[in-house]
Formats: sequence, structure tokens, C-alpha cells
Amino acid sequence: MFEAQVVGLLQQFLGKYVFGLDAESLKISVWRGDVVLRNLRLKPEALEELHLPITVKSGLLGRLTLKVPWSSLGKQPVVVELDRLFLVAGPKEDDSLKQQDGSQPAAGSSPEELERSAKSQRVAAAEATWLKDVTERESNAAAAGGAGSGGGVGSSVGARFYALLDTIIGNLQLKITNVHVRYEDSSSNPGHSFCIGLMLQEISASTANEDWRAAFVTAGALLTLRKLAELKSLCVYFDCDVPLEQQPRGDLIAPQRWDELMLPGHHMQPQALASSPQAAWTPSSQQQQQQGVVTQHQFLLCPVDGKLR
Repeated sequence: MFEAQVVGLLQQFLGKYVFGLDAESLKISVWRGDVVLRNLRLKPEALEELHLPITVKSGLLGRLTLKVPWSSLGKQPVVVELDRLFLVAGPKEDDSLKQQDGSQPAAGSSPEELERSAKSQRVAAAEATWLKDVTERESNAAAAGGAGSGGGVGSSVGARFYALLDTIIGNLQLKITNVHVRYEDSSSNPGHSFCIGLMLQEISASTANEDWRAAFVTAGALLTLRKLAELKSLCVYFDCDVPLEQQPRGDLIAPQRWDELMLPGHHMQPQALASSPQAAWTPSSQQQQQQGVVTQHQFLLCPVDGKLR
């Protein structure tokens, strides 16, 4: 029962953003308890839901891991881990900007744009149908449970199922590492190219009890949701008048090359930042050896750590 739910959710929500999901492989992996997907390319329309005049030029999700403890489901958390999320974005072409509201393609749109628009509408319709179905089932289960003993065994099973589902979602553990999102623009101000980047080495979130201590909560886990979040080395940079390398399409970039270009650990040099918080960023010696040049970033936000609750 839960296996099908997990596969459906992965295909529905992850499939909007990445290429290469294999439904049959997902079913086998979910049944075994661990899902590990590697080197998934991001789709050009991955950012379309933001309704911004930008598009994904290339991107990679290095690894997605889903750990489901089937033998102790409802007693131990489901763990989701994302590693090496790299994204390079740029401005949309002028023809694409004619589509202001994101709902209807502009006249004269290319076949690829028409297909993406149709696909987005199909996904939105599927999501609406799925949410409506879930809401109806929850309402029916609640109504059946409120009918007392007359509801029979079916209502009891349905109520336990949704209580377990709430516990699983409420105790979901999330960990995201090695994030680098970069926007490059050489057309908005010709002759003065610029780029904006966000880097994050790690962010994690886990469920907490009423004393704000990490715990597995079974009573009202989703109703009274409490999360502890911790982030490491979050920073934002803005570089002006910098040469922008012409990279090949994302499907032609090897994963190792992605790491060389985008891995936050290759970019940050804590010693330099600690001695001069306002100094320009200097890459690590490893990156200098790989690229043979010294690239500098101007930080809007120097790397910071933090805890949230």
C-alpha cells in the first residue's frame, strides 16, 4: 500500500524537475527500503512555477536518497537526503517573455515551448485531482470513524492508515548538502555581464518534541508540527563584469566536471573569510590547481551558520 504511495509521490513531484525517472526501478527500490537516484539532470522548465523571466540552462541533482524503515514504519523516521544540487540559470529569450502569466503560450511559440506549457498544465491538473482525491478519502475516513462502532472494520483500518500517514509525514527528516544555484546574465546590460550565486554546504531538519529536543513524535505529529533546522555555510555572492564561460549543455557535462565547477567545498576558503570578512572570495588550492586561475566572488552574505526552530 505505502510502496505505491511513495512511488506515486516521487514520480509526481520529482518528475516535474528532473529527467530519467524509471517507474519500474523506483518500485523495486522502494520495496527494498532504500531509493538511491544518481546524476539526474534538471529540466529547463524546473523554475517555471516561480513565474520569473529566467530559465534553467543546465543543472544536476547528484544524488537523492530515500530511506524507508518498512519493518518499523511509524516508529522510526523516513529520511530524505539530497546531495550536490547544482543549477545554472539565465534570462529567457525575448519570445518566451511574451508569455506573461505562464498559463498560455505566446503566439508563434516553438514546439518545445508548446510542449512544456501543455506538460505543465497536465501536471497541474494531475496535482489538483490527486489533492481532491486525498481530501475526499480523509473526509470519508473521518466521517466513517465518527459513526462509532457502526462504521465496522473498514472505517477503523482507514482511520489507522491516515493516522500512520500523518505520523510518517510529521516525522520526516530532511538533509540537503552541497547546493550551488547560479544566475548568469550577459544580455540585460550588454558589455557588462554579471552573475548572482547562492551556495549552501548543508541544511537539515528534524522533528522536535514540546521541549524542542529531537524526537520521534506520534501524537499529533502533523497537527502540532515542530521542526529543528540547522544550516551550514550559507552565502550569497554578486559578481559584476566577469567573463562567463560558455559551457556545453547539461547532458554533455560529466558529473566530475560539475563538481569541479560548482561544488561549494571547492569554492570556500574559510581562512581568508575569517581574516577579512569583506574580502573577495578566493577559491581553494584544489580548485586553483584544477583550473589554473584565481576567480573571485564579491559576497553579499559571507558564509554563515545558523539554527532555526
